[in-house]
Amino acid sequence: MARTIEIQNLNVSYGKQIVLDGLSLVIPSGKLTAVLGENGCGKSTLLHAISRLLPYSSGSIRIAGKPLEDYSARDLALHLSLVSQNTDPLPISVYDYLMLGRTPHRSLFSLQNSDKDRQIVNDIIKKLNLTQFQDKPLAELSGGERQLSAIARSIIQDTPIMLLDEPTANLDIRHQEEIMKILQREVSDKEKTVAVVMHDVNLASRYAQHIVLIKNHNVMAHGTPEEVLNIRNLSSLFQSDLTEIKVSEHSFFVPR
Repeated sequence: MARTIEIQNLNVSYGKQIVLDGLSLVIPSGKLTAVLGENGCGKSTLLHAISRLLPYSSGSIRIAGKPLEDYSARDLALHLSLVSQNTDPLPISVYDYLMLGRTPHRSLFSLQNSDKDRQIVNDIIKKLNLTQFQDKPLAELSGGERQLSAIARSIIQDTPIMLLDEPTANLDIRHQEEIMKILQREVSDKEKTVAVVMHDVNLASRYAQHIVLIKNHNVMAHGTPEEVLNIRNLSSLFQSDLTEIKVSEHSFFVPR
C-alpha cells in the first residue's frame, strides 16, 4: 500500500488569520519526517488538515494517491492515525483506551473485541512495557505515560501512516528517546510513513530521515537532515544565533 502524502497549494485560515499559505509538500513513503518551525507557523494545523479535522479553503491533499475528500471516515482511519499534542484523560482504563485503536478494523455489526484484537493489544502492551498500568484509569497516568499510551493506541490502529503532534513535548530525556526509538522501529520494521511535529532540532537530527522546515506559513526547506539542518537555515528559522557540534555522523545545534 502506498504511503505518500501529497499536498498542493494548501491554504488554511482561522477567520482572517492565515495559517498555511499556499503550502506544497510531499511527505515521502516509508520514512520518518520531522516538521520543525516556530510556534504558530502552522505545523499542527498541517497535521490536522491531513487528518481532515480542519477544513482548508483551497488546495489539495492526496493520501496514497487518492484525494482526501474521497475517503470515507472508516477508510481514512484505516490509512492514517493521529496522536495529538495532549491526550484527553478519558474515564476509562488504559487497556480499554488501547482497544479503541482496533475500532476501524471491526465490521459495522461487531461491537465485541475479537481474539485477534485482544492478541494485538496484549502484544503491544508487552512490547512497550505498559503491563504495570494497563488496568489503571487513563486519567491517573503521568503525562509521559499518557503520551506513550496514545502512541501505543496509534500502533494498535495499525495504519500505514502515523501523524504525531509533538509527542516528546514536556517529557524527560529518557521518555523522549524511548518514544523516538519506537517510531523509528515502526518505520524500519513495517515501512510506515511517520510525520512528527517537533521543536527539538537535535532529536530530529538524530532520528528523522526527512526534514521539513516551515516559516511564514509555508515550506522554507525540505530534504535530508544533511541537506536541511545547517546554521544558515536554522538561524533564519528560529531567529537565533546557533553553533553546530558534530558527534559521529549527526549534527547538534546549540545557542552561542
